[in-house]
This record gives sequence, structure tokens and C-alpha cells, in this order.
Amino acid sequence: MPHAELRGKISQSGSNAFDRLEDLLTSDVFGRLRYLPPDRGLIPVLQQAVNLQGNRGCPLPQTVSPEPDYQFWPWLKRCEPDVLIQLSGDEGKPFLVLVECKYRSPKSDRPGAEANGDVEERSALPDQLAREFLDLTDWLSEQGGDGILLYVTGHSVLPRSDLETSAAALAGEAGSNRGNRLRERFLDRTYWIGWPAMWAVFRELYTQEQDPYRRRILGDLLDLLAHKGYRRFRGWPEPNPAGPLPPPPSPVWYRRDT
Repeated sequence: MPHAELRGKISQSGSNAFDRLEDLLTSDVFGRLRYLPPDRGLIPVLQQAVNLQGNRGCPLPQTVSPEPDYQFWPWLKRCEPDVLIQLSGDEGKPFLVLVECKYRSPKSDRPGAEANGDVEERSALPDQLAREFLDLTDWLSEQGGDGILLYVTGHSVLPRSDLETSAAALAGEAGSNRGNRLRERFLDRTYWIGWPAMWAVFRELYTQEQDPYRRRILGDLLDLLAHKGYRRFRGWPEPNPAGPLPPPPSPVWYRRDT
């Protein structure tokens, strides 16, 4: 909750808490990931993400800085993504992960009106992921480096229609040549992972982790996602290895005196 409250997502009275469950979930999960080494949290999550082209695992640098920079709800030109994670990759080049999380709501299809410092800019592009990808592209053009857009939802399978409509929106926003290039790059650099898949990643990390502090953080993440209904079904219990159950005791008959 601290990041959601510090960024004004939760009112002091709590009057808008119900409408901000999505922001709380984002803050709770990525706020805890922030305190784990990248190879014990963030990177395993990114390695399980998939894109529309069928690729699993984001194209990460070979080496990653041990302390990524997490920014929660930063103002960009066209949008306000949930999290902006900057890693220092090969030769110190930045690698950016722009994160958009969904809990029970769909992606926005309204034109953006986001504050950027003291200036408010409006984007006529209604598709939320398309706006965010344009901002990611602009940031990388200005700062250099590489990056991806990570879309997190409650789905158990890839929400293809969400990503396909965003790719089509990018193709239609710009001229034919630039629009097609943006669309192809979006298909290549936009990855998705579901909250249930993240639960499975955290479960695997939890079973491997020896450090008690990290286990406590991973345990919190497991409990949180399970509470939200994202605990992945792990199959029915194994049959009793000791063999069949013993027969029940013989029935005892009682006679009631009349």
C-alpha cells in the first residue's frame, strides 16, 4: 500500500479504496519485488512472460544491475503507466520495463489526458496499451537503450484480442510506413503474464529460497495472490502411498429398553 498511498491512489479517508483495488495489488506486488534481487524476483517473472509471436521470455540483457530503479505511476507524455522499472544492462545501457497491471477492469479505451509536470497533454489515441507503447518508444529514442511493455492481467491464457487491437491502433495512428513499423515492434516488444502465472513463479522461487528474509517476502506474495483468487490449481492430492484404507470397525447395535 505505501506506494499507492504516496502517489495519491488511496485517499486519507479511504473513501476511494474500493475503486483502487487494482492500484493496491500493483503496489503490493511490485513494491515487494523491489526488495528482492532481480534474479530472485523480477527476472524470473519476465522469463515467463509471452508475446503474440509465441516467444516466451523477454529479451533481457546478459547482465543486469543488482538494484533496478522502480517508479510507481510516473507521468509520461501520453499516459501514466503503473510501474516504470529501469535496469542497467550490458555496458551500462538502460533497459526499461513499462508495466501495465489489470485486476478486474479491462484496458482503457478512452483518449488519454495525463499530466506531465505542469503541462497537461492530450492524446487522441484511445487505446491504453498503444499510448503506453508510444511513450516507451519515445523514451528509448531520447535516452537510448532497449525495453519492453509488460501487460499483467488476471487471465490464465494470453488475452490475444487485447494485444491485437492495440497493435492495430498503432498501425492506424501513424502513416502507413511508420504505423506498420510500430505495429511490428509492438508485437515483438509487448509481453504478457497473468497473475496466476506469477503466483506459480513465486511458488517455485519460494521452494528454492534459503534466505529467511527473502522467503518471507515471497511468502507474502503467495498469500496476497492466493487471497485475490490467483492461486494456480496444482492438481488433486496423490493417492495414499500406504495402500488401501483399513476396513471400518464392525457396527455396534444398541437396544433401547422398552
